Amino acid sequence: KSLKILTKDSLKKRFLLSKPYRMVFDFTRDSDMGTKYIKNLDGAFKNIILGSHQKYYRVVIELDSLYR
Repeated sequence: KSLKILTKDSLKKRFLLSKPYRMVFDFTRDSDMGTKYIKNLDGAFKNIILGSHQKYYRVVIELDSLYR
């Protein structure tokens, strides 16, 4: 169970959240993209959300359980 995020942008911050279990990645870039949802995936990854903020964008990956 693995995932690669391919980007030329710098990773600003990463952290984990629980209930539901989520991995959160912030990448440096000034972006105006709207929020994008990829829902109901099979396997370990349930949902993926991408959204932009002022000086960065965030990738949130919801997991089906707690992983190392």
